[in-house]
Order: sequence, then C-alpha cells, then structure tokens
Amino acid sequence: MKPSMLKFVASLTARGVLLLFLSASACVSANDADSPINIFPSQTAAKMILESMPPELRSTLSDASSEPSPEMSPTQVPEPESGPPFEVSGEWVEPDRHIIVLHGMGRVFLLCRRCGSLPDVIRPGQPIAGGFRLKSLRGSDLVLIGPDRREHHLAVAGH
Repeated sequence: MKPSMLKFVASLTARGVLLLFLSASACVSANDADSPINIFPSQTAAKMILESMPPELRSTLSDASSEPSPEMSPTQVPEPESGPPFEVSGEWVEPDRHIIVLHGMGRVFLLCRRCGSLPDVIRPGQPIAGGFRLKSLRGSDLVLIGPDRREHHLAVAGH
C-alpha cells in the first residue's frame, strides 16, 4: 500500500472514532437530562411508625388521607362545634414511649410526649391543625387547646 493511501485510511479511521465518540457523548448527556432514579427515597418518622404498626390498627388509619382536604387547609379555623374535630383512632405503646394516633380534618396525626427528635410527631405545646394545639398527654387523657382557648379532653383508653 502506498504511504498516501495509508494516510487516507488513517484519517478516515480517526474521523470515525471522533464521530463515534461525539455521538456516544451526546447520548450520555441526553440520558443525564432525565431525572435520576432514587432507590432510597426519603421517609418520615410518621410513615415508618405507621408501617410498623399491626395490620388491624393500620387498616383503621388507611381510610384517612395524609394530605389535608382541599376544602380546608390546616391553618383555617373550623366552625364552632360542641367538641374538637378530632378523634383518637389508635395508640401504640412501647416500653419507653406511648404514641397516640389522632384522626381529624382529613388527616392523621401522631402525638407523643417522649419521642426524642422524631420528625412529624406532635409533642405537647405544638400546633396540630385548625388552630388546635396539644396541651398534654397523660395516661388515658389527651388535652387539646382550641382556637377559642378552651380545653378539650379526649379519652385515649380502649384504642
């Protein structure tokens, strides 16, 4: 083969490699534009606690959505009623903590007095929704303060 012919073949090969590299890098950058798949999604303490509850207790909570209802946001004050718009729908007792499951206003709330730094758990003194605040959790008595500053007692025992 003549040297000029070898140079021609070498330049074609170099161009082919360059084109192949450019097209491959374009494919990679197109795939990078898609959002990555998250195989370890973030979890909240509330979700992990609900998942570890017994199935019969979880089924009573599955009817309630964890999102606020569109007709009432959590910051709206409900119409005056004879009692709070919440009911105790369950409880979970461990040796070192007692978690109360409160259902109302289209949402599920986890209340706990000694849950350390668990997020999404409402402790005494913190707001719940609709202007209500958790005052205390003692034994079988749950005390809420309403938007009108009145105390509302809910029985916990038997859930």
